[in-house]
Amino acid sequence: MDSAVIAAQDRAGSCESELEVLMGEGPMRLSVSRVSVRSDLATATVSTAHSAAVPVDLVRDGRRWLLSFSQGQDPLPALTS
Repeated sequence: MDSAVIAAQDRAGSCESELEVLMGEGPMRLSVSRVSVRSDLATATVSTAHSAAVPVDLVRDGRRWLLSFSQGQDPLPALTS
């Protein structure tokens, strides 16, 4: 996730606990059905065995791509439900 998102979630006290829940469920397997890329933003449409398709935005940070909020929403809860 990008650092601004992490900082905002840390203030709310939810980022760390959300990731702990995800890690406790074991490896997450994602299926990617679509990817669109612009210079510094990519959007992947992904799903898990338990979720519907969810758009996930990735923001370029140098040579890395960081998970970001997608359409203003945190994608992790949707992927784990």
